[in-house]
Amino acid sequence: MNVEAMDESEALVSAMTEIQSTAQQWPDRTRPIIRRVHYLLRSIEKGDQYFNPEVVAIGPYHRHDPQVQPAEAIKKAVALDFCKSSRRSVREFYKVVRDVTPLARLCYADRFDDISDKEFADMMFFDGCFLLQFIVTATGYIPASLSVERWMSSFNLDRVFRDVMLLENQLPWVVLEALMSFRWVPIDLFLQKIVAKIDMTAGLLPPYDEGGSHRDNDRSPCHLLELVREKFLGPQVQRGDDIVTHISIFTSAIDLAEVGVRICASDTFRFRNFSFRRGPLYGWLSLPPIVLTTYNRIVLSNLVAFEMCPGVASESSVGSYLSLLVALISREEDVKELRSKKILYGGLSDQQSLSFFKSLSPYLMTGNDYMSLLQHLNDYHRRRKVRVFIHKIVYNNFNFLLAATSVVLFLITILQTIFTIYPRK
Repeated sequence: MNVEAMDESEALVSAMTEIQSTAQQWPDRTRPIIRRVHYLLRSIEKGDQYFNPEVVAIGPYHRHDPQVQPAEAIKKAVALDFCKSSRRSVREFYKVVRDVTPLARLCYADRFDDISDKEFADMMFFDGCFLLQFIVTATGYIPASLSVERWMSSFNLDRVFRDVMLLENQLPWVVLEALMSFRWVPIDLFLQKIVAKIDMTAGLLPPYDEGGSHRDNDRSPCHLLELVREKFLGPQVQRGDDIVTHISIFTSAIDLAEVGVRICASDTFRFRNFSFRRGPLYGWLSLPPIVLTTYNRIVLSNLVAFEMCPGVASESSVGSYLSLLVALISREEDVKELRSKKILYGGLSDQQSLSFFKSLSPYLMTGNDYMSLLQHLNDYHRRRKVRVFIHKIVYNNFNFLLAATSVVLFLITILQTIFTIYPRK
């Protein structure tokens, strides 16, 4: 059936099914993982603002956009800046990039037949040098030349920070790895700066170790955005293999509060760090806090787009975490509730936060962790029906019960006073 003839919900189901089906055909990491954002996700409100670069194009997708042309002129100066800080010549840097260009091409979902091998190698070289020199400059590790420093003013610097987080603006890691074989770049420090924009505990991380590794495993990342995703997720969390037998009956944070589930903030901002536990009186849903700003909306949207790529992330941890927030937010009062529980931070209004989560909700890929948590919440409700029923009555009528109790206590006090003044004979 032609997608254009489908209604919106059928088109969405068809697209998500296609993504999951294609993912099963890629058993390893050798598939193309840099691609255009899915057209349905791009169609969300402000989609162009979330997925299109403002000042610089990295890679082939946006290299002809008019707004990035001024940056194209500065890339040669930036590349020279990057190479001259090493004992290697520019020719040697270019050669290592040219050697991996065939592999870099395979990392893109599109063929780009209109770009010759020479043009593609040039693009990989200049864009790779630009990206790595930006990382060096942004971390303040080595001062840039005067011309580069003038361009990377505070205004441009912030916008480049934004642009390098876009899925369509990623560069194959093999290119960056080749360039970094001749010159060390403080990737870890840069990742900490990115994470600090969304993670309020980033300032509490251990002191930066120049010799440290940016990876917890030996597998090479796809690109810079994947490294950022792993930093947000944190280490793997071992959970039981629960069989999901019931769908969620909760539609908001207020619903959970009514049945005796209290929401609290996790001790870290890592997206994998959510859990549910039963207490003697209440259930406790622990969620990682999140800082929601204009910049973070862009990063989160592109992480969602990355997880929609076939074969990328079987666990879809970013999508699972955001799905939990979406499940708890159905109106502005729920946003206020999450703010009061120190789950949601940031300068966006309640309506802006609500609109953002709702716009992403149809496109979030979820994993077993998400389904397992919903199962625990449903089990809590089913197995404590009497306790939940009583708590719901008390929660919804708390002000009335409090007023009634006050009246009763007042009447008892009056009666005690009367009996004191006029004791029984």
